[in-house]
Amino acid sequence: PSTQVKAPKVSLRAKHVYGYKGKNCKKNLSYLKDMCMAYNAGTLGIVHDMEANTQRFFNWHKSEIISIAFHPDGRRIATGERQANPSIYIWDSTTCDKLSHFQGQLTVGVRRLVYSVSGDYLAAVDMSSYHVLAIYDTSNSILLAMSETDRAVILDLALSLIHISEPTRQAEISYAVFCLKKKKKKKKK
Repeated sequence: PSTQVKAPKVSLRAKHVYGYKGKNCKKNLSYLKDMCMAYNAGTLGIVHDMEANTQRFFNWHKSEIISIAFHPDGRRIATGERQANPSIYIWDSTTCDKLSHFQGQLTVGVRRLVYSVSGDYLAAVDMSSYHVLAIYDTSNSILLAMSETDRAVILDLALSLIHISEPTRQAEISYAVFCLKKKKKKKKK
């Protein structure tokens, strides 16, 4: 009404999302351990139970989700957004609860995310000119390493913790290998 001074006390909650982010977003659809499908659309991480035709949502992102990675356990998901100073969230697909949050290491949108085979590490590369690569320890929620990569467009990302001595470049296709070495624990005397 015209005499109303304050906004009404209402809130909106998504019930079902029709749509899928397929453009400029790779490997962003997967079946999970509970046989639900997970994917992203807009600012939402979506878990779709095909049998019950219901959805659950992870809605912590403030900007469009443009990268997603599925943990080998079939339950945890990492999502990255498109904006300056982007956030990366690791969340539980069953409860849609936030498990970890990383922000401040990458400067422009998270182009790609990938878990290591064990799921102990998460690699992220941003959309800046030199495509900064960050590697996180997901068990302790800490940044382990960060480095500029190359000006060439990054089309995909893989993380394998094996030892290879130096980065490799072939013709127009390039890839870099970064090695993480575990610190030896000092024996207490």
